[in-house]
Amino acid sequence: MGNNSRSTRNINRAKPVHGLEKIPVHILLKYSRQEVGELKAYIDELEYENEMLREKLYKMEHSNDNQPACK
Repeated sequence: MGNNSRSTRNINRAKPVHGLEKIPVHILLKYSRQEVGELKAYIDELEYENEMLREKLYKMEHSNDNQPACK
């Protein structure tokens, strides 16, 4: 059996890994909140467009019902 050093060694998560430095929590929260806000705004836009398309489709379907049949 081979020795799997990756699973047996302890990892110090406070040390930078491959040149990456630990990002402060307040910075992560700031950007996370900003991204959540942007995504919520995008969802609102999509829901609005969806509602407009539903209304347009509803009007088209009902305007076709009121037209007389061709003879």
